[in-house]
Amino acid sequence: APSLLRRAAELGLRVRGVSFHVGSGCYSPQAYVAAVQRAAHVFSLAEEAGGRMDLLDLGGGFPGVDSAELSFSSIAAALRPALDASFPPSRGVRLLAEPGRFLAAESHTLAAAVIGKKRVADAAAEGGTRQMLYINDGLYGSFNCLLYDHASVTPEPLPASVAARAAVGDGPSPWPARPPPQPAAVWGPTCDGFDCVLPDTKLPELAVGDWVVFRHMGAYTAAAGSNFNGMALPSKVYVDPGAAQTRPAAGAAAEVAEVAEWAAHHRRAAAAM
Repeated sequence: APSLLRRAAELGLRVRGVSFHVGSGCYSPQAYVAAVQRAAHVFSLAEEAGGRMDLLDLGGGFPGVDSAELSFSSIAAALRPALDASFPPSRGVRLLAEPGRFLAAESHTLAAAVIGKKRVADAAAEGGTRQMLYINDGLYGSFNCLLYDHASVTPEPLPASVAARAAVGDGPSPWPARPPPQPAAVWGPTCDGFDCVLPDTKLPELAVGDWVVFRHMGAYTAAAGSNFNGMALPSKVYVDPGAAQTRPAAGAAAEVAEVAEWAAHHRRAAAAM
């Protein structure tokens, strides 16, 4: 930092501030505290060199969904005293942040259709077999987050139609009349052996045409996906909880509205708890 500040002065450039990014998937609030303290040191170096900086960018990486390991409130609780100590209001420093994941993560629920299925022998699986489910999204699409973004996803089964859901019951678990969860693997659609979404999970017996739903898929998913092997990225359906109907985006299949109805049902159920 000292050499960069000197070089900026030689070139007649004004350095306005410091930006840092602790990285997505960072589970330590203290990482933000340490970054603030290092930034304060750079501000002091600039002042010693006769300059004055007035911007501090806290970057991103803030979790969009709270977990046992990390929550947004735990980061805020650690950051506040660190900022008060190093950058009190009297210092006149403007604070910025980039909470993209925090804002986007919960905005999308991904519904993937089961497009293929087979059962294979697996000595390591309970019962000696595993159902292999192929869905119409994978690592080259929305699930690239599993490779590059430290993501963890939880599959939830959904009957293929409203009528099917009514037949099995419409409670917190939409599958009470089906067999209990059993060993399964979930694969993407590309026929690439690398395209495995979940190599070892548990799901009830599913059929082609059923859906598998994944919540909190709004951040770093389809935005970084591709059309590898000719597989299109998911269509979008916009859900307005206050509206009578959902509004599919251009090209979205009509039956996707049922998934939106499922999501609305679970939101209402959660609100009632």
